Amino acid sequence: ACFGCTDPDALNYDPDATIDDGSCDYLIPGDLNHDGLVNVTDVVEFVGIVLFGTTPTDYQLLVGDLYQPLDGQLTILDLVILVELAIGPSMTADQSITTARLMVTDTSVLLETDGTPAGIQLEVSGTFDLLPQTVPPGWSIYSSENRVILLSLDGSTLAGKELFEFAGDLIVTSATIVDWDYHAIQPTVALAPERFSLEPAFPNPFNPVTTITYQLPENSRVIIRVYDVNGKQVAELTNRVAEAGNHSLTWDAGDLPSGLYFVKMTSGSFSSSQKVMLMK
Repeated sequence: ACFGCTDPDALNYDPDATIDDGSCDYLIPGDLNHDGLVNVTDVVEFVGIVLFGTTPTDYQLLVGDLYQPLDGQLTILDLVILVELAIGPSMTADQSITTARLMVTDTSVLLETDGTPAGIQLEVSGTFDLLPQTVPPGWSIYSSENRVILLSLDGSTLAGKELFEFAGDLIVTSATIVDWDYHAIQPTVALAPERFSLEPAFPNPFNPVTTITYQLPENSRVIIRVYDVNGKQVAELTNRVAEAGNHSLTWDAGDLPSGLYFVKMTSGSFSSSQKVMLMK
C-alpha cells in the first residue's frame, strides 16, 4: 500500500535508505522507520515524536499523517490509526466515546467514559514518577516531562477506572481521549478525593440556612438526613447516586424550631454525623 507516487527528492531522508524499486512501494503508511514493515517499532518511534515534540522529517509526515483529512501534523489520532495498522483491527466490542471524565487523586489517575478508549494523551506538569506496573493489562504508558501517552497495543479495553498510579506531584492540565473510531474528545479533568468525608457545616450555628459539603472518592449512593435530639428524622437532604468528587448542598431549616440537630451521611459502608445548632 502507498499514498501514490511521490518524488523522493522532495522528501527529507537519505535516498540510500529507501526501498525504491522504481515504483512507489517505499511509501508504506505507518512505516516511520522505513524498514518495509509496520509494527510496534514504528509505534515507539511515533510516540517519541509526539512525547518530546520532535520535528518529524518530511518522510515521517508523509507516512505518519494518517488521519483524514491530512493536517500536516503527527497527533494522537494518527498514532491510534498506526496502532491498528500494526496490530490489526481491534477485536474488542468498540463503542464510540461521547463523554469522558478524568480524575486525579494523590496517587492515581482514573478515567470514566461511555466508550472504548484506544489512546490517551495527557498534558502534565509537576515532579512525578509513573508506576508502569499499575497500567491495565494490554496497555502501555510512555512519558516525558510534560506529556503522558497511554495506548492499547492489543485492542484491550480498560477493565476498571484506574489508568495508572504515580508517586510525587502530578498535575494534569488537559487531556485527549481517542476511540477506535478515531473520535477525539477532551474530557473534564477533576481532582478526586482520596476518601469519603462529611465536612463541617458552615455556618454553624446558623439561621436558618447552612451549607453541607461532602466528598466521594467514587460514584456511589449518598444519603444525608437530619435528625432532632429525640432521633426523629426531620429532613432528607439527598438520596441519590452521585459522581466521585466534591459536592455541597444547602439546608434551609426555616420551618423548624431552634435547637440542636444531627446531620448524618451514609454511603456504602461509610457513615458520619455531626451536630449543628439552629438559632433563630
